[in-house]
Amino acid sequence: MKETFFANALWHLSESTSAMREETLPVPKADELVIQSYYSLISLGTEWLVATGRVPETLNQVMQVPYMQGTFPFPVKYGYSLVGKIVAPDSHRDQWVHVMHPHQDQCVVKAEDVRFIPSGIHPRRAVLFPTVETIVNAIWDGRVAIGDRVLILGFGLLGSMLWRVLSRIPGVQVAVIEENPWRRQWAREHDVKLWSDGLDVTYDVAFNTTRHGQAMQKGLDLLGFEGRLVELSWYGIEPVTLHLGQTFHSQRKQIVSSQVAHLPADHLARWDFERRSSLVWDLLQDPTLDDYLTHEVPFAGLADLFNSLRSDRKEFLTFMVRYR
Repeated sequence: MKETFFANALWHLSESTSAMREETLPVPKADELVIQSYYSLISLGTEWLVATGRVPETLNQVMQVPYMQGTFPFPVKYGYSLVGKIVAPDSHRDQWVHVMHPHQDQCVVKAEDVRFIPSGIHPRRAVLFPTVETIVNAIWDGRVAIGDRVLILGFGLLGSMLWRVLSRIPGVQVAVIEENPWRRQWAREHDVKLWSDGLDVTYDVAFNTTRHGQAMQKGLDLLGFEGRLVELSWYGIEPVTLHLGQTFHSQRKQIVSSQVAHLPADHLARWDFERRSSLVWDLLQDPTLDDYLTHEVPFAGLADLFNSLRSDRKEFLTFMVRYR
């Protein structure tokens, strides 16, 4: 007789309520694994939009993630960065894996959907895999070169880790615009150059991570001739207004959308998702990335956290969920 597995999962029930639900997991098939969760990562941008019902109807299919249940807007089980140990079958028992899965304390997934975490990478740090993957794509889309002046708008998890990776490229000068006092202080403590009014400098590439149109406008205004603004934000149902009547056309500035689900066209001849994943794991060998997991929440308190985030965005870098 096969063992029955149970799980608790976070569900968003309405634009004002999240709650835990218990469920019986399906009996694992021969090509499936049972994962006991240890950590997961909250994407404060995307998951806030989902939790507040701001997914456009036209994107209901596009925005689905692996193992999501329910439908947009509600009820829905959502999340996409979970790390845990395999508990079945015995042939893989106790191996650490990353999987794109909603916040849940135990799950059954296809073996082909997991990424085995290489030695040297703490499992806690592995929750950053999707973030680093997004950053790699964004840098490719921005075509950052040695010696470029780069501007990052927003210093949340995505902006801060983008700064970390870019600052390792020889000769690249990186400045950051961030208004939140907590994030500005964290940036100062990590020797980040903060942009200030009055600086007489233009930038070769700008990255907007803020989900605010005003920041996107600021980035465009500070670009030099033929500069590129890489837009990493997802706005959901929120409209964005830009003023393009000044230097946008005369200086041939560009706005580039960067989305991690597709490799840039100029990389397709040589790169595939597997090669990109190998690069991401190499970057995650850096132990200083542990500093970017600034806040933890126990899984039991996750519903309460989302209920509070709806009214108070808590502009830290990120929240990591700890299961045990």
